[in-house]
Amino acid sequence: MKRQNDINDTATPIPEQVTGLFEHAVTATADKRQESDFCPPIGAVENPVFDGPDFPGVWLPDGWPVVAAAPLDGFFRHPEVQP
Repeated sequence: MKRQNDINDTATPIPEQVTGLFEHAVTATADKRQESDFCPPIGAVENPVFDGPDFPGVWLPDGWPVVAAAPLDGFFRHPEVQP
C-alpha cells in the first residue's frame, strides 16, 4: 500500500530529501534498541549523500525509508526495530 508522501519507484530523491529522511529515521529511533548487524532489505535501493568522509543515506524498499545509515561509521538506524 502506497502512502501519500512515498517516493515513487522511479524517482531518485534529491540530497536534501535523503538528508531529511535520514534525520527523521534517527530521531524516530532515538529511544529504540538497534541491531548491530545490517543486511539491506530485499528490493531496497540505497540512496546516499556523498558529503565528507562518510556518506549518510537511506534504504528505500518500495519508496519508503526503512534504514538510515552512515556505513563507514558502522551507524545504522532501523525505524521498525522495537525496544
